[in-house]
Amino acid sequence: MKKMFVIVFALFSSASFVSCAHLSGVSSTDCSGDFPNKHNGVCWSKKSPKEMNWSNANKYCANLVEDGSSDWRLPTISELRTLMQNCPATETGGSCGVTDSCLSSSCRRKNIKACNGCSYDNSKSGKYSVFGDAGPLWSLSVRSDFTGFAWYLSFYRGLVNGGNILSRKHDVRCVR
Repeated sequence: MKKMFVIVFALFSSASFVSCAHLSGVSSTDCSGDFPNKHNGVCWSKKSPKEMNWSNANKYCANLVEDGSSDWRLPTISELRTLMQNCPATETGGSCGVTDSCLSSSCRRKNIKACNGCSYDNSKSGKYSVFGDAGPLWSLSVRSDFTGFAWYLSFYRGLVNGGNILSRKHDVRCVR
């Protein structure tokens, strides 16, 4: 068992995996004043200039310096869901079961219809995002039953889903 843990740890530590367990209950940095992307007391960065895989998204946030701050990280799936609007099933507290406390694929399967979101936004108007984002954004949250996938939120239709951390590319908004 110890050998297996060491091998798994070595394999995944080289891919810049970050555990989000330590984030539970942590309050965010002060976002008072005229901070442009403040929502629910959390500072949100501008959207990344390009799509990237999950590993690069982690690096992007860790190296981001924006508005004089350098303490950025990827948001957890629950933090990301606070940006959802006009799609009650995937908004915070909605019936989609994927949250910081339930990260396995079974959490999505329990109510897959809810996690599939709402109607597709053909105009890509950003109606499902409080910031007007129209595409998918990565979260820090890795699927607990398959660490090769991380959870993301797609604002095309309010979808909560898991994607391959190496091949799938999404935009990024970091938090602090």
